[in-house]
Amino acid sequence: MKDSKKVFRRSIWMLLVCFAMLVGTTYAWFTDGASSSNNIIQSGNLDVEMYWTDDLSSGEWLNVEEDEYNTIFNNTNWEPGYTEVRYIKIKNAGDLAFKYQLEVTPQGEIGKLADVIDVYFAKAPTANIESRSALADMTLAGSVAEVSADSSKTENKLLPIGKTHQGWDSGEAVTAIALKMDESAGNEYQSLTIADGFTVSAVATQVEYEVDSFGSDYDRPANYPEVKIETDKSEKVEIDGNNTTTSETVIKTWKGVKATIPAGVKVADGYDKLTLRISEKASTDSNVKVSANEILTAYDVHIEGVAEDNTVPIIIELGEILPTGLNFGNYKFYHVEDGNTVDMNLVDAVDKLTTHNDFYYDPATGEVTLAMATFSEVAMVSEPEGVWKGEFDYSWYVADATELTIANADQLAAFGKVVGGMAEDFNRDSFNGKSVKLIADINLGDKDNSNESLIFHPIGYYYKGGDSTVKSFEGTFDGNGHTISNFYQNTWEIKGDYDGTYYKDAMGLFGYVYGGTVKNLTVDNFSSDGEFTPTGVIAAYADGNATFENIAITNCNPRVYNTGNGGIIGIAGDTSAANDDHITLKNITVDNSNKISALWGSWDVACGGLVGMYRGNVDGNGNATGDTISFENCHVSAQIDVYNDVCANYQYYAYRYAGMIIGSIRHNTTNDEGRTIPNMAGISASGCTVNYGDWNDYYYCEFEKNTMASYSEDYQFSRVPHSELNFTDSNGNGAVDADERASVAGCKHTHTVNEDKKAVYLPFHQLFTGYSWGVSSIGLEKYSGIVTNLDITEGEQQESVVKFKALVKDNAELSNNKEITIGELFSAMEANEDKIKDDKVKVMVSPVGETSTVNGEYLANESDWTKGTLTFTGSGTATVTITDYYFCTPTTITVDVI
Repeated sequence: MKDSKKVFRRSIWMLLVCFAMLVGTTYAWFTDGASSSNNIIQSGNLDVEMYWTDDLSSGEWLNVEEDEYNTIFNNTNWEPGYTEVRYIKIKNAGDLAFKYQLEVTPQGEIGKLADVIDVYFAKAPTANIESRSALADMTLAGSVAEVSADSSKTENKLLPIGKTHQGWDSGEAVTAIALKMDESAGNEYQSLTIADGFTVSAVATQVEYEVDSFGSDYDRPANYPEVKIETDKSEKVEIDGNNTTTSETVIKTWKGVKATIPAGVKVADGYDKLTLRISEKASTDSNVKVSANEILTAYDVHIEGVAEDNTVPIIIELGEILPTGLNFGNYKFYHVEDGNTVDMNLVDAVDKLTTHNDFYYDPATGEVTLAMATFSEVAMVSEPEGVWKGEFDYSWYVADATELTIANADQLAAFGKVVGGMAEDFNRDSFNGKSVKLIADINLGDKDNSNESLIFHPIGYYYKGGDSTVKSFEGTFDGNGHTISNFYQNTWEIKGDYDGTYYKDAMGLFGYVYGGTVKNLTVDNFSSDGEFTPTGVIAAYADGNATFENIAITNCNPRVYNTGNGGIIGIAGDTSAANDDHITLKNITVDNSNKISALWGSWDVACGGLVGMYRGNVDGNGNATGDTISFENCHVSAQIDVYNDVCANYQYYAYRYAGMIIGSIRHNTTNDEGRTIPNMAGISASGCTVNYGDWNDYYYCEFEKNTMASYSEDYQFSRVPHSELNFTDSNGNGAVDADERASVAGCKHTHTVNEDKKAVYLPFHQLFTGYSWGVSSIGLEKYSGIVTNLDITEGEQQESVVKFKALVKDNAELSNNKEITIGELFSAMEANEDKIKDDKVKVMVSPVGETSTVNGEYLANESDWTKGTLTFTGSGTATVTITDYYFCTPTTITVDVI
């Protein structure tokens, strides 16, 4: 007993350090360390030293490398309420910055005493902790048993003496650690030990700090060694005379691995306890082979002591061993039994694991749970990312829940069916008063618009047979900083089959958003082809008090004939009646990777960088009476592609309207010059920019001979680059000058048949167009003198970029109820640091997994974004996403809150 206690005393301090140095890490190469007996630090070429003391005021630090100071916690008479406090110092004795990370592996069985020894820590104490009441100011990490079961680890960055970096320690770092026995522990905890000991491994590696000729990123590719699951844990079971278990027994080990043994399991002769053993197999040793684009993860799974003829399944939780966000068809499980490889059966909920070889995968966490009655190799084959296969998963949807989460494309597609009233087992749900949050990126699978078996139909606005009722989304959809990518829609040739349904009146992510909110989202690589089909990358229609906030659109090419097409909304507003509705667009970027196309047709067609057609209400005097719209911090540099006459002249069937903000406005008015222009009543904008750019050359002026249809043989419009055309402008020099961009006056080209149907182009410089014949093309300068509620300026040409990088690696541990600055989690990318707008930085926190209770309160600092603060509540895993939605690609990390 004395020896085992000594082993524990020598090692438990490292277990506690794992909860004390919580900051973060990046990738690196060089390694070094120090060690306390039975606590191994893998070392390389860095110089790491470790010390401890029980009195900060003494100034005396004891080196754990010296045998006489190797034991840190040394009391053998623990009793309820007993507490010991120690102070640990890690020192950088070299000349290179490093990060250090500690891993904890229990040795042998963990006794129940570990359930009542609590672990506290505090970073950078300045004075001794003098009383038990002061423990309230420290962070409670949990019991020693909880710490061991979670295999908790900590990381910190430590600079050489004299070096500085915001949020990093320099020279040395000190942590206070306390162990306290729960006052409520009874007599059953007498004469016990916690365990045979712990193997605590610490790895120190070079951090991304020193620079070479090209910067500091040469450290980035290096990784810590991956810790594999190696478990060996036993529990005593109660059995009857037939060697059958009489009650439930749980064997809980580390890294989330657990076996739940129900009553009725047959135990082999001679056993009164069962031992869980799980070890990872190399893919080359597995009995399952995979193709080049698949990932294989294999384990030997055994519970020693279960009889070979047992038929009652045991539930085994393997933890987070697969990527998150996978869909049906992205993975398959096999069980190798008696030399045969057997397909395991997927169930859609943990509580449905009832039969041998059932398994459940949680797309939100990557956790896998098995039901097995006999044991041997289990192999998991998966694709590296969750590309949609056209399936539907309703397991996330609970009809009476007000807060729901979506983790993969299967669930997003099912969400659309529920809103559209197409889900056979559920009534239609508008989600009014409810919120739906993404917790993973969504890949809808059709990257090249070539997969004829896939089509993602809009969420809501669904027609089937004679049912023409509009199905709108009326809740809150929170993208949580994630991206939805790779989907294509075509109203002529619908690909795939949604139970015989046919969308022909809406295209985009949502069909109709009425009074709802869509926020914190990036949409990438959406494209469409349609006719008489309002199209918006986010919503085909928006009405009521709809809100679109914190949205980025990239690499999208919606194309439509005979209606409205917008980078965010296809058609906004409803002209039916006066109302108090207001549509809001805020913090939005549609960059120049997008092309928004309004093509030829026999009816009006318009495209806009943000809104295709705006149908606000005005009275007989031209005053706004409803469905007003506002733009705040919206930035557009999209390619506006109008396959016909942007000048909106009198050509037959040539009503093609376009604008960088709004493609067409329903009502017109007359300005002081007698021009017919759009009626701007009900429209306001603040802090917005447009970037016309050289990419916007696809715009057409009036033919000299304009009495014939624009699509007739000799007068067919075609898209020809601006550089291939010759102009005769007002200056007679053959080029349209910058000062002529705001007017059609610079376009005086005479079209002839000999030009092989080439059209004439005017470089595009227009915010809005009206709706009707005779509406002139008027640019920014003209409108600025007419409308006083528009703050829209020309900005620099920009593309969306990555502006932030993580300072901590995924699964870094952060403290519950402790404030942390955003500058400790993220830094600016040097190349794009000057592009960050402090007052526009957004930080979002979302729990990951059903058991996570994490929330985050973010308080922005509008003058220095790095000083914004984040406070976590709850515990579990969460994602933290940062962006400013100003030509910015979001950056995301995963953290564990303790």
